[in-house]
Amino acid sequence: MAAVAGRTAWSSDPIRGVRLEGLDVWRTMLTIAGVALHATMLRPDLPLYVGISIVSEAFRMGTFVLISGLLAGISLARHPTHVWFKRRLAQIGIPMAFGWFVLCPFMGVVLARMLPAARIGAGWPPFDWHHIWFLVGLLLYTPVACAVDRFAARSALFDELDHAGLHGATIRGLYYVVLPLATFWIMALVAAIVLHTTPPSLIRMMSQWKLILGYLPLFVTGLTIARSAAVRGAIAERLWPAVAILVAMLLLYAAWYGWLCFTPWGRDHAALQGVVRAVAMAWCPPAVGALVLRSAAAGGVSSPLFRTLGDASMTMYIVHYPILFAVNAAFAWVALPEYGEYFAAFVIGLAGSYAVHRYLVCRSRVWGLLLNGRMATSSAPRATGFVAT
Repeated sequence: MAAVAGRTAWSSDPIRGVRLEGLDVWRTMLTIAGVALHATMLRPDLPLYVGISIVSEAFRMGTFVLISGLLAGISLARHPTHVWFKRRLAQIGIPMAFGWFVLCPFMGVVLARMLPAARIGAGWPPFDWHHIWFLVGLLLYTPVACAVDRFAARSALFDELDHAGLHGATIRGLYYVVLPLATFWIMALVAAIVLHTTPPSLIRMMSQWKLILGYLPLFVTGLTIARSAAVRGAIAERLWPAVAILVAMLLLYAAWYGWLCFTPWGRDHAALQGVVRAVAMAWCPPAVGALVLRSAAAGGVSSPLFRTLGDASMTMYIVHYPILFAVNAAFAWVALPEYGEYFAAFVIGLAGSYAVHRYLVCRSRVWGLLLNGRMATSSAPRATGFVAT
């Protein structure tokens, strides 16, 4: 463990004000993956689009939650809890409110006025929060993070973890087995409650609660990783469990989607598809999170491109979705090759969302606050590690 944990200053002391260069590549890749996924919105259910959706849901948002918890833990250690809490409410709450009450109604207008009825589908209430559910989740995680931080300060929890002499295998067992099991069963419970208590018109929207609540343990785990050198070292020390889990999930998907779902037995047990996807959504984020942690611990300097896109990830997350909504609604009225439309939508969504960051957020304090949660301060440096995408 010591060989890995002592390789960089961040590994042994993440509280110092250094940029986590290893996260820039991951933030960029996850942001681009989100654009690739949402470029399939309002389009036919072609095998490529279904495949992109299945792969993305397995790890993308859960990994973002884990990274958010990691950076929240670092930030909480640098600032008083009450200061961090107030700042976080503004950093997350203002973009969330702007997205939900301005951008989401815009998408409702697109659905109602611009899109042919055949392309709309069912389950889109006019006040749907669409992708803003993630910011709602981060806002709800904020008091939890403060409670964990205060409890840890009073009980010396993280110091106890570092001096308890826990074997690395024990920590990895908690991380790769207990954490995914907690996530899985919370998701299953919330999904069942939503299914039996929610009107059909709200199912699409309210089903996101299984992710918000199911990924809460991931957020707390990320916070713990940030504050405990023993936990960090144990996870980053050996990556074979993460690789084994990802290979197992790949084989599980190949078995179900490549064979079982086409058999009479698979058609008779179609509900198992939801279980397969839930298993992947519970086990893949910790596995990918271990790779992220190893990248962050490895240090090094990321390229200017990854730094730039990493800093723009919050803005791009918020605005790429309505951009793609409008673009795909416009494409619904023209006769272009299907995959040509998809590629064009992807490029427009990626370039358009970055342009909003570059030419609005970076040049205006108002837009910086509305779309990036950027607080206007004259003395404090901008937080380069803030992740809310």
